[in-house]
Amino acid sequence: MSRIAGIPGERELADVLAKGLDDLPALPAIALKLLDLTQDQESSVTDMVRVVETDPAIMARLLRMVNSAAYGFSRQISSLRQSIVILGFDTVRRLALGIAMHDTLVDAGESELFDRLLFWRHCMAVASVSRALAIETGRGDPEEAYVAGLLHDLGKPLLENFGRLSYSSFLGYMQDRPGLLIEEERRIIGLGHDVIGAAYGAHGALPERLVQVIHLHHQPLPESVGPDICELVALVALADFIAWSHGFGSIPQSHPPILQPDVERFIDLERLDLSSLVKNMDREVQAAAEFYNFHFPDPPELRENILRINLTLGRMNSHMHYVDVLGQNVSAPALDAHAGLQQDTLLIPHHSLDQEAIISETLEAMREDLGLVRVLLFLLEPERRSLRLVGYQDGSGIPSPMLERIIPLDHDAGGIIDCLRHREPRALNGDTPGERALLGMLDTDNINLIPVIGQRRVMGILVVDNGPGESRVEADSLSAAGLVAHELGLALEHAVILANSRYQARVDGLTGLPNRAELDDVLEREVSRARQERRQLAAAMLDIDHFKRFNDTFGHAAGDTILKIIGKALRQTTREGNFVGRYGGEEFTAILPGVGRDQAFNYCERLRRAIEKIGRLLERRFPDHPLTVSIGVAVLEEGDDAPSLLGRADDALYRAKQSGRNRVVW
Repeated sequence: MSRIAGIPGERELADVLAKGLDDLPALPAIALKLLDLTQDQESSVTDMVRVVETDPAIMARLLRMVNSAAYGFSRQISSLRQSIVILGFDTVRRLALGIAMHDTLVDAGESELFDRLLFWRHCMAVASVSRALAIETGRGDPEEAYVAGLLHDLGKPLLENFGRLSYSSFLGYMQDRPGLLIEEERRIIGLGHDVIGAAYGAHGALPERLVQVIHLHHQPLPESVGPDICELVALVALADFIAWSHGFGSIPQSHPPILQPDVERFIDLERLDLSSLVKNMDREVQAAAEFYNFHFPDPPELRENILRINLTLGRMNSHMHYVDVLGQNVSAPALDAHAGLQQDTLLIPHHSLDQEAIISETLEAMREDLGLVRVLLFLLEPERRSLRLVGYQDGSGIPSPMLERIIPLDHDAGGIIDCLRHREPRALNGDTPGERALLGMLDTDNINLIPVIGQRRVMGILVVDNGPGESRVEADSLSAAGLVAHELGLALEHAVILANSRYQARVDGLTGLPNRAELDDVLEREVSRARQERRQLAAAMLDIDHFKRFNDTFGHAAGDTILKIIGKALRQTTREGNFVGRYGGEEFTAILPGVGRDQAFNYCERLRRAIEKIGRLLERRFPDHPLTVSIGVAVLEEGDDAPSLLGRADDALYRAKQSGRNRVVW
């Protein structure tokens, strides 16, 4: 077993694979010898012939491939040496390696939802683009890049053939669910295909550089990895993204591709000849399609594939359109205080970490001390791609705009977006519809925008002016306002951090659900509201059946995984307005406002069945340990308080467990 950091050991793999590494089929000897030829710059045609001749079946298939219509030779090529002379040493070596690995990865039995031919088409596409990228960028050895691309998803067929939970079963679970596949693999299966493939490759004597690529093509690159391997990972990761984006994914589902985060450190994406890369990929994949008997889509299908992927990406990533202004390090504006202004006027002190107090104190001080007639603050809401008005000070005498006014950050926003993106003040004169809408809201012809910048991100925009029909704000005042805006940004950022820390104190760190303290507060509040509004209220207690056995048999890490799965199932099956959380240990609580007995029972039964279904998926991962839950339900009655309502739900839970578990009981 390799000592590469992050590759799982035998014990971790045993939780995921039904066989140990020693019992898995070995990598074909001919493939390993061909890989040795890839690493050996001194290898010759004779060496190649000697290696391929050790497997007559592969040699026969290789000759059949080079004589296929894809290569279009007018005369029959009758020997391996002749094919090397005509096609070239590297081309024949790639073809032979592909045939050998195809037998291991694809011709290994039937699958349900895991389409082996689709998978192999993806591998061929990634290999082709990896090699082309290496040639175009001048980074790495093109032949090594090809092999790395061919083997990068080695773990997927291993999971299909030997996983306690097959890859087909996993894909069946994911069919109607969004989510990043690699993350869902780690959550549901227990390990991702990347680390499983790397462990198998290391055990099977693959070169360490290839093992590193298999291991890291979905992960941030650790500092311990050398630049040459990083370049190779970047080539394959980008090729993987291009193949997926072009419709050559390894599965039929439209889960969006994610670009490995370090690719741009090693490859200048703007200078790539994407047209040439895609044409090369299409040409090589189409040439392989006839021999391997997989489908190569016609142009309308290709366009449909690309459109489908782009629709999925657009739907999931549209909220990120302006997130770049939040996620980058920024520095204070390069604005100096005017000599005539006192430093203590510029740096408004904040005696509170309450956001409303910070905003009102700062805007009032700016208007009074900096001689500004009107000051407004808009905070950035990246998920809505907009700015929201949260505070203003107005001495102009005209009606002030209502709070909560929204400015969309679309292509019409003009200088508003420029202010955020470039983190620099801007003067607006109404050059775009978005600018004119803001000017119209303030009944003026010109305003000044100042970005509000924290230590790590842009928080929003200050709007300052001298009111309708008045002169522009003087440069000295704008310069001073820029320094105040930065102080305001820091204070608001600290307020957000404080609010987040308070939130985290009420959340269970493992499942991400509200914890016991938050549950108790919510239940008290909902009982009081139900009394006042004379409406129904139900509560449920849920317990994982035989949870201790999971911990004792598979370890506490497996127990943590089970808790996370239950937490996600609770979130997915709970409608808005209901409240679920982790009560403690393996117990969870659901609070259901406005819900009576029958509705509560139906909700709990739906939840029980959903978890039972997940449990069936996990049977191979946790053999002889079915995942089920018992649930007790109670509705608010006359004289109940929060503890008594929850107590009756807990009593019902006890009866559910005593009567056989995996059921819902009143």
